[in-house]
Amino acid sequence: HTMGLYGRKHHHLAHPHGVNTRKWYATKHMQRAFDQRVEDVKDETKREKLENQPYDADQIGGGQFYCVACAKYFVGKAVLDTHNKSKQHKKMVKRVLTEKPWTLADSRMMRSDNGKPTKKTTVKKEPIAATEEFEPAATAVPMKTE
Repeated sequence: HTMGLYGRKHHHLAHPHGVNTRKWYATKHMQRAFDQRVEDVKDETKREKLENQPYDADQIGGGQFYCVACAKYFVGKAVLDTHNKSKQHKKMVKRVLTEKPWTLADSRMMRSDNGKPTKKTTVKKEPIAATEEFEPAATAVPMKTE
């Protein structure tokens, strides 16, 4: 039986080599963290290095067209220029230049225990008293043998 003109769509297929799909998708679409982006934009030498990367055949667009604020590679100059005019890019540039990235101290402060080490509760273990020996029940049913 054939599927006809509008056959089964394969939108939900996993990675063809049996890799965990969620992990594969997450690592494929991984971007630099916000604090790294802020550092890249504000540090002149890092920004110049990222904008003028050597040709790399494995990267999109050969690694030549990179947006530092959004941490994305683009196929060509026209696509990068279109991206630079987009609302998404402008919001990210504003965020990178104005927001202060979280630090380790900030994250500890936001924890419910305010970063203080928690007390470990110890369970008092008492030895099991071996008072009775195990004896099989006298009313045990014998197994049938055939």
